[in-house]
Amino acid sequence: MGFIFDFIFECLGEMVGDAWRSRRGRKRQNSGQIDCALRVIAGSQEGFTGRWDRDLSFVHPGRLDFGRGTSMPVEVHAVLTDRQRQPSGWKDISPNYRIVELLTDSATLEWAVPADKMEWAMARVQGSEITTA
Repeated sequence: MGFIFDFIFECLGEMVGDAWRSRRGRKRQNSGQIDCALRVIAGSQEGFTGRWDRDLSFVHPGRLDFGRGTSMPVEVHAVLTDRQRQPSGWKDISPNYRIVELLTDSATLEWAVPADKMEWAMARVQGSEITTA
């Protein structure tokens, strides 16, 4: 009989956890905040290297403020979507992410964003915000 209660509590816990994570994700997105990763693939960008840096980022039209606390501003001049791809076998980036290239004054960066947030993130950084429910 105890296993039935364990099962019920486990299911309720998962449902509440999923709802909380979903609400938290919408709240972050509405504030312009997103989990993402950046790395330099050509040129140089202050604060970044060729290795993936993962953190939260505030996405603004034409700019990312990458990192918690003391964030690193990244001025974005263009988003190159023609080579959009998903990670290929890296441990650093989840296969649920999609990667696009960002052009700055001094570098080309790869920007990895959760696939379900990519359209919103690209529109926001390009200044044509997509509203979500």
